[in-house]
Amino acid sequence: MYHNRCYNLGISERKYTEGSAFAGCRGSIRNGLLTAIVTDEEAAEIMEVLQRTQELSVTVDLEEQTIPCGNRTCRFSIDPVPRMRMPNGWDDSALTENYRDRISTLKAGDQKARPWAIPKAET
Repeated sequence: MYHNRCYNLGISERKYTEGSAFAGCRGSIRNGLLTAIVTDEEAAEIMEVLQRTQELSVTVDLEEQTIPCGNRTCRFSIDPVPRMRMPNGWDDSALTENYRDRISTLKAGDQKARPWAIPKAET
């Protein structure tokens, strides 16, 4: 069963927190926090392995959407836009810049279709 609780595995401290600290997790990606959605059982298993094996390091594979941990690899889901933004380091402005050509084409077409809607420059 998928849930909307978020876990902070705190890899260096081997602790986790759960609940309202990341309620909804909506702004997390903007702050560099990957919110990978796994089942409650998978989250519990990852946390148990990390607590049991202090020297274990965990690498989240964003491209493959997997979390290899111990003898198990958990798959996770993530919204495609944050999945694209995170490895590229794109904020809202940078993401918009990727559509510059499409925006210019739309503006030019709109100016032709509705010339009356363009504010006139004051002289």
